[in-house]
Amino acid sequence: MFPHIKKWLQLRKSSRYPERDCLPQPIRPYLSKVTAGTLERGSLFRRAKYKRPRRVTRPFVITTLHAALPIPFPPRVQSNSMTDTPSDRGYIGVVNFTDSFNISLVNDEHREELGMSFGPPDKEALFFGALGIFNPAASVGGKIKTEDYQKGLWSELWNRFDVELERATAEVPLLRRLVPEYEDASYSPDEVGLLYEQCIVVKGRTSDEKVISALDTLINASEAAKSKGSGLSFASD
Repeated sequence: MFPHIKKWLQLRKSSRYPERDCLPQPIRPYLSKVTAGTLERGSLFRRAKYKRPRRVTRPFVITTLHAALPIPFPPRVQSNSMTDTPSDRGYIGVVNFTDSFNISLVNDEHREELGMSFGPPDKEALFFGALGIFNPAASVGGKIKTEDYQKGLWSELWNRFDVELERATAEVPLLRRLVPEYEDASYSPDEVGLLYEQCIVVKGRTSDEKVISALDTLINASEAAKSKGSGLSFASD
């Protein structure tokens, strides 16, 4: 270990917040760069505050530091060419949905967990299986060329999904709230009955087991809410 680093570690053990003047000379310039102006002469060392990144509903490309740091992929982007097999180089893996909802009953400030969840397979069954909306990820085989992605092809595919979503849910508009990624959805006590009726309408149009299973989750949650006069909360996980 370098002597100046060893000395600094010893100082850290003796003092939780060592002052800048107490730090070895070789360490100071590095701290100044890391703290980006939060460490001044005579002041105490303060950790930089972590800011939670803004949630997005459309994916973006991580172009740097991806192979070195454990940075999570944004919504609807599964992987990129830096981590794939040689045959997939030059492509970005894409998916339609990545988050899950935890369903709860909500009445004023009281919340009761139902132990139910509504995840990506349920969303796919509902929107693609039951409503027949255009499937962006399936249309490109689950991966898209990096060049095409950067030109906006992936966004264009989702624009087509949005257009078809409006048409397919004209009679069942409450189901649209389950589409946005990493955003909570909620239904008031007055809307719970309508959600139940709309799910029954969609269920009557299909015999697919996956679709029925997804709709049954919504139907059972709606029935539980109606019986207690509560609203429903779908908390994004």
